[in-house]
Amino acid sequence: MISTYTKKNALIILIAIVIMLLSNSVFIVKEGEGAVVYVFGEARKEIVEKGPHFRLPIIGDHQIIDMKGVILDTDERDSLTKAKDKITTDGYALMHVQHPMKFVLKTSDGKIATGLRRLDETAYSVFQRVIATNTFEQTVSTKREGVMREIQTDIADAAGEFGMNVTLAGMNVVSVPKESWELLFGQMISEREKVAAGIISEGVEAAKKITSHANLTVSELLTDAEREGKEIMAAADKEAGDLYNTAYNADKDFYVFYQGLDTAKQIFDGRNNDSKFFLSGNEVFLKELLSSE
Repeated sequence: MISTYTKKNALIILIAIVIMLLSNSVFIVKEGEGAVVYVFGEARKEIVEKGPHFRLPIIGDHQIIDMKGVILDTDERDSLTKAKDKITTDGYALMHVQHPMKFVLKTSDGKIATGLRRLDETAYSVFQRVIATNTFEQTVSTKREGVMREIQTDIADAAGEFGMNVTLAGMNVVSVPKESWELLFGQMISEREKVAAGIISEGVEAAKKITSHANLTVSELLTDAEREGKEIMAAADKEAGDLYNTAYNADKDFYVFYQGLDTAKQIFDGRNNDSKFFLSGNEVFLKELLSSE
């Protein structure tokens, strides 16, 4: 018979084995990490949630994957543009592992360094292809948004095959031949001069329209003023005529006398002080003056 002491020892050993197996089956995934669970050495499950997780004891294993952001910084390499201009470029990409399982299967060892090394070659191929399908001006000018979008899209697609997500990618132009820069600057100056000439031409046309409109407005104002002046003079002449008619009808003799004085005043006002006048004595205003004496 098995003694009580032996049973107790066996139970203690069993509990110790269970505790050891359980402790080896639990692992912790921290913030910015993921994990891949293996069974018999084959990747079976990916974990992206932080906290404690379990795997099968003895036959199971796990691998922690760094999911924090990393920077891919490619080496400088030469490429040819669509017009066969040689330029030297390097590139960059900000990315992180999004799918640990896919990353492990693609890199074989699940190491970030392996993934970046593989993607460096892919990025170089992307740069060469994009540069070869664009001109020198499209590649190095400030208006190269289309080229940069194409680069980011292609690198993101390539990184997606590794289970990685790209948040930013681009290309830097390190050096270009001097003659290419001179050609580019000449074309840029020509384009700016063309734009400036167009703006000046538009300004001249606008000035002509404004001047023409102003001249038309002035002409219309002068015409209106002349018309109003004639209307005022006509009204004044009419009013004066009415006054003359009223005066004539009221006292015909006085009207004739006044008209004679007005005629003499107009004659005298138009002469200098040394002028001499010969009167016949039959003038109406003289008769009135002599008769008044």
